[in-house]
Amino acid sequence: MDSIHGDKRTWQELRIPVPYGHLAAKAWGAPSGRPVLGLHGWLDNANTFDKIAPMLPADIYLVCLDFSGHGRSSHLGPGAIYSRMVFIMDVKYAVEHLGWKTCSILAHSLGAMVAIGFTGIFPWKVEQLALLDIIYHPPINFEQHWDNLSHLIETFQQLDRRELSQPLYLSKKDALSRAMDGHQNLLSEDSARILLERGTATAPAPQNELVYFTRDHRVRLENLLPHAFHFQEFIEYVTTKLNVDTLFILGETSYIKVTEYGKQQALRTMYMNCRSVKIVTVDSGHHLHLESPEEVAKHLYKFFNKGVAVTSRL
Repeated sequence: MDSIHGDKRTWQELRIPVPYGHLAAKAWGAPSGRPVLGLHGWLDNANTFDKIAPMLPADIYLVCLDFSGHGRSSHLGPGAIYSRMVFIMDVKYAVEHLGWKTCSILAHSLGAMVAIGFTGIFPWKVEQLALLDIIYHPPINFEQHWDNLSHLIETFQQLDRRELSQPLYLSKKDALSRAMDGHQNLLSEDSARILLERGTATAPAPQNELVYFTRDHRVRLENLLPHAFHFQEFIEYVTTKLNVDTLFILGETSYIKVTEYGKQQALRTMYMNCRSVKIVTVDSGHHLHLESPEEVAKHLYKFFNKGVAVTSRL
């Protein structure tokens, strides 16, 4: 299979200016290639695509973004609340900076929700959507969560103050353990190390044998605060605006299950409006692109080369 860089697997670090600092990204391939934007999942970073990036078609220019507050990207200012709309704006900043008139999007989990949102708002900018183990839930009933809102607000304020303090320094072993626990121990140690490589930084001397997580503490509440509840309703409406070729790749053993409601509501409207919709499953968990990269890349390779004349050694 003609891959992006064969055995070299080289990439370039990018910085995209934004009003509060920069968005970091990893770029695979030649800038003259077909543009594809990679969007990671909740609390992850651009390294999430490290295993499949070298397996994609050689003429693709894959730019894997760190969302604001993740990986090596800048954090929002004091008092700011992260939301999926913030991440949609990240996508717009990136696409504008890269000078792309159109692009395709490869996205995982939360990133897939952001990709659908961006595509619905700017349908003329996106040609293809490849969505890996997308999160979709029915709209959340406020009455069911009302008693917990005071706790969420207090927690956010604590995290906001913590963001201004010295980060928590950990041994590499403890950082790995926390990363595994955060993914319910369903992420392999190898995959966790790949995410940690970009998601941690070395503590300053004399503690430079320790590391700290680089992500903003406040992103942990992104999907819990009330604005996230309304995003599900927003996605329901946005799916009526999509007119792109779409591929869903779902993990058979994933702990994130697309609910029957999600299948009925979202997929029905996407089938009605998109140029094409294909759904495949692979024998893997939620981080299927890290745990089963060859199987996922096989489907992505065919999807991105749909209608494109290429030489393949498959």
